[in-house]
Amino acid sequence: MSVDARLASPIESHKTMGNTVATLSHINLTLHKPAAALHPFVKDYWFISGTAGTSPKTEYLPADTGCGITFNFGDSILMGETLTNQCCVVNGPNTRSMPLHLGSHVDALGIRFHPGMGYPFFQQPLTDFPEPIEPHSQLTLRLTLNHIYDQLAKAQHPSERTLLLDDWLLHHLTHSLSIQPDLTAALNWLEQQPQDPIANLPHHVDLGQRQLERVFKQWVGISPKQYHRIVRINTVRSSLRNQSHDIRLSDEAINAGYFDQAHMSREFKRVVGLTPGQYLKCLSKNETAPR
Repeated sequence: MSVDARLASPIESHKTMGNTVATLSHINLTLHKPAAALHPFVKDYWFISGTAGTSPKTEYLPADTGCGITFNFGDSILMGETLTNQCCVVNGPNTRSMPLHLGSHVDALGIRFHPGMGYPFFQQPLTDFPEPIEPHSQLTLRLTLNHIYDQLAKAQHPSERTLLLDDWLLHHLTHSLSIQPDLTAALNWLEQQPQDPIANLPHHVDLGQRQLERVFKQWVGISPKQYHRIVRINTVRSSLRNQSHDIRLSDEAINAGYFDQAHMSREFKRVVGLTPGQYLKCLSKNETAPR
């Protein structure tokens, strides 16, 4: 789970890490890389801590194609409509920006897997986690979640917790499933060619449309079409954030592969909760975007 203080400046990659960490300095957000052997699976570990104050702000979880595990040691956290007490929570990909309400005492950390790379550890279809939920007893036992939670609770420094997470995941990596090459090829194409029509995807992998749908829902948790939508919108969002004020939304739509500006606006609002114009206003005012 990547924490996003503003819909207008989500954590989408390590390129924006510096700005995002500065934005979330009030809860001491830090991102840490996993051990080298885990790089194909884990994007990063994130840590937040501190006191949010008597009137904490609403943060946001950006639309994201990865899945994650959250360990909470502080006050309850409200993720969307899911109330997280002191426990472990598993969440699949966020198909829309999700409001995050933190308590006064903040102490949480999480693992953010690359798209499709949590399944080898969970060994359970990612469609089972459409919302952040507490893992069922079978998954808790298989991944020894209670044990790692207790170890993390006793450790205080992020470096200690990072080593614990590395050791825990490396242990389970030896029992994980092999990555499917066709899935990797499909994910790479979608990330590199978001402006291309999704109908072109089957031409770049050795899987038919039905097989692609089945593999994506099992490993990634969403369909190729949903994945394509999120990647494309995040590309537009990044472009809007990084350009000057002289932005032509019609040009943005064409460059991103949409039929027209209206099509882009509908998809953008569906994922982000704002139109591109409203999003730009939030950027210009440097304010937290409403959901």
